[in-house]
This record gives sequence, structure tokens and C-alpha cells, in this order.
Amino acid sequence: MTHRARGVRLFLLRIVICLEVLTIAWGALSFGAVYDWGYTPLVAASAAIGILAFLLARARLSGTPRIAAALAAIAAFMAAQLIPIGASTLMRWSAVRHRFLTGYDPTYVAGADAARHALSINPPATVVALACFVAFGLLLLGTARLVSAAGPGALIKGLAGFGLLLAAFALMQNMALVGRTGEFRTVYIYGFWPDPYVNKPFGPFINKNNFAGWMLMMVPLALGYAGARAAEARAMSGDWRQRVLWLSSAGGAAALLAIMAAAGMGISLVMSLSRSGILALAIVTLAFAWSLPGAHSTGTVRFARVVVCALMLVGLVVWVGPDLVAQRFAGDTSATLWGRFATWRDALRITRDFPVVGTGVNTFRTAMLTYQTSDRINYWSEAHNDYLQILAEGGIVLAALAVAAAAAVAATIRRRFSHETPSHPSYWIRLGAVMGILAIALQDVVEFSLQIPGNAALFAVLVGIAIYQPARPSRVPA
Repeated sequence: MTHRARGVRLFLLRIVICLEVLTIAWGALSFGAVYDWGYTPLVAASAAIGILAFLLARARLSGTPRIAAALAAIAAFMAAQLIPIGASTLMRWSAVRHRFLTGYDPTYVAGADAARHALSINPPATVVALACFVAFGLLLLGTARLVSAAGPGALIKGLAGFGLLLAAFALMQNMALVGRTGEFRTVYIYGFWPDPYVNKPFGPFINKNNFAGWMLMMVPLALGYAGARAAEARAMSGDWRQRVLWLSSAGGAAALLAIMAAAGMGISLVMSLSRSGILALAIVTLAFAWSLPGAHSTGTVRFARVVVCALMLVGLVVWVGPDLVAQRFAGDTSATLWGRFATWRDALRITRDFPVVGTGVNTFRTAMLTYQTSDRINYWSEAHNDYLQILAEGGIVLAALAVAAAAAVAATIRRRFSHETPSHPSYWIRLGAVMGILAIALQDVVEFSLQIPGNAALFAVLVGIAIYQPARPSRVPA
């Protein structure tokens, strides 16, 4: 390939990166893309970016065929849940499913051979889930190829810059809503879109916990990028004066921008008063401080790093307002952890009745029309634990496939780390992405952030960055 052709290809790749940043921005700004007019363009754009990346990016990634196969197996299982089955056969295979459909679906005629129904108790909902999964799977694999060929710097800087703007908007909106929220008071997002739950939203997200989930993924990624730039500075030969002067260079400016973005996003996360978000941020930050690599990482040094990070977290809480945060954690409502226990029990009841293939992906809210046993004031359309919801909607089969996919991703990430050291900027990029993945995985023990399409798209990007394979790990192109 000629130099001119390589230049044209790199230019096209950067255009795709810009489109990817805009796509993730749309997913967040459209209320998390929870409405059909929000997730439809998000799904189309994500699939298109993945396909374009495969067509334009020249990169061979070890381990990704295994990940692609695992994702394809999950998609095939979801498609199998949509295959129509005769009512008599369905009754023999699953009497519980037969009874549920008899009471729920008026088109389902009990015992009639002519009547057919999919294993999914709500096929249209499963179709939406399948479309999102395929599109975000393409986005994941396409992102890995894209950043392997063009470098992750431009993508991360774009996402961090948008994250800082999103945090600023959320903070300004939060201040504007002071004294204007409460029972029976309608709050308008963007000044015109009414909050359907008569609740206090945060930023463009109707649920503050989903906003916190978005920020949980981005804060570590921004810090990882700052660490990558710092690794470049440490690799420079020269005295301290040259390293100080590095701060005025393009790399130094990019590192400072990433740190500012991480700080702004962290403040907005705490200001959201999402208990799950704050706890996940604290746990991941302290774990990150303890596990940081280094030639002199003795127990004393590790402990000192943890103390410093703990003090930074305390300072962040003090900045937001300790009384406000303490009041939020002391609050006792039906939506607390204790309130979730009842929903988890209901999810386990669904799993017991549909143990093998579940009720159908994205059908938990349909099943809860019958299975919800407590808190009749609030309709629990989500399990508030994504792992239990996977079991309820996909049974043992989907749970096993999800574990296999996670294992394939983990094995690929471990292989990438084995070829890098902390002196490689790519090490820090990958570390930031992994910490973001762990943070959202921790939050989803008590939340459902990854069921928000806008958050799921960002998660796919993080996994793509975590498994990317730089041609030269010692350098991260801007």
C-alpha cells in the first residue's frame, strides 16, 4: 500500500471515530436511548460503525474470533427464543409457559394445534433485545479493530470531552431544579420533556443511577488515558525540567484534559447521589490504588496509595456536601437494597419456573405482571440485578453462554497484558477500560444500567478498547 493510500485510509478511520463519538453522545443525550426513536438510530449507527471498521481497518487481533463466536452463540440463542412452536408442543415442554401465555396473550389458543407461540413470552421485546445485541456486538468488535489500526487516543479524548460537557450540563440542571422537585411536581428535562416518573432526573437520564453508570465507565477510562500520556513522559530522557516542559506539549495538554474530565465526571457522579454509583466508584478507586504496578509496590506503599485515594474521595464528598450524601444513604424507601430483596426473590421464582431457556430476553417486565408479589405501589419492570435478570430471561443456557463470552474476553485481556508493561502507554489505556468494566459490573449487582441502550453502547466501546492490540505498544497515537 502506498503512503498516499495509507493516509486516505487513516483519514477515513478518523471520520469513523468521530461518528462513533457522536453515536455514543446520542445514546446519552436521548435519555439513554430508552425510547424507540432513541435506540433505533443508535442501533443502526452502532452496526454501521462496526461494519465500516471491518471494511477499513487493517488489523489482526488474536482472541477476537473466539469472542465473536461467543457473541454469535448468544445471538443465535436469542433468535431461537423467537421460533414459533405449536401450542400442544409448548404445553408438553413447559406447562408453566403454557399457563402464562393462556392468561397473557389473547391470540394464544390453549391446546389448539393451529396456535403457535415463541418460547419468548413477549417476542417483540426479544426482537428489540436481539437487534441491540447484534448492533452492539458489531460495535465492540469494530472498535477493537478501529483503535488497533488508528490508535485509541482520538476516541478516548472525544468521549472524555463529551463526558465533561455532559457532567457540566447535569450539574447545571441539578442546580436549576433545586426547590422545584417533589411529589406531584412535573420536572422537564431539557425544559420540555416531562419526567414520566415524577422524579428528579439527573442530566438527560431519567434515572440518576443510569447516569452514574455512564460516568462509572468513563472516569477510569479517562484516568487510564492520562496514565498513558504520563508513561510517555516518564519514558523521555532528560531531567525534571524537560518533564515539566512536557506539560505544555500536546501530550501534556491531553493528559490534563483527561484529568479534568475525570474530576468533573466524578463530581457529577457523586452529585447524582446514586448510592450504587458512589459505592462502586469508591471500591474500584481503592482497588485500583492497591493494585497499581510499580517496582517499589510494597505493602506500605500500597497502603499509602489507598489512604491518598480515600482522602481524595472524602474531599469529593465534602465538595458535594457530606450532609447531603449522608442523608441519601440514610434514606429508607421501597427502592433501597431491602426493597430490592423482594424483587430478587420474584426473579428467582421466575428462574425456578423457567429454568432452562428463561422467559425470553427483555421480557422481565412482562413476567412481573404475574410474578410481582410485593410493593404493589411500584411496578418493578427490572430486576435491579442484571445477573439475576439474565437467569430469569435466558435460563441456564443464556447464563452459561454469557459466562463463556466473559471468559473469552477476560482471557484476551489477560493475553494483552502479558505482552505489556507499565512503561507501555497501551497498558494504562487497557487498565482504565478494564476498571470501567469492573465498575459497571459491580453497580449492576443492584442496578440495571447496562439495560439502558445508551449505556450498553458505551460498554461495548470499553470492551473493544480493552481487547485492542496496538501494532506498537510503546506508543499511543493521538
